[in-house]
Amino acid sequence: MGASYSVEDIPNLEGKVAIITGASAGIGKICALEMARKGCHVILACRSKDKTLPVVDEIQKETKNDKVSIHSEKRINVKLTF
Repeated sequence: MGASYSVEDIPNLEGKVAIITGASAGIGKICALEMARKGCHVILACRSKDKTLPVVDEIQKETKNDKVSIHSEKRINVKLTF
């Protein structure tokens, strides 16, 4: 078996931005949650705003990370400004 990897191995992600597709459920949701715990600005790119807004609230509440946002339109035009 190869080396194992756990959430404890994720480094500090302050100042980083991640766009996660399918983040309203499953592995996408877990990835968004764990990256937010490490301080990342997480953008949840999902098809359903109604399904994703509660996930954003849950992640913000659990992580105290207010740098979690949603993009839920079918046409995705993301512009990041730093």
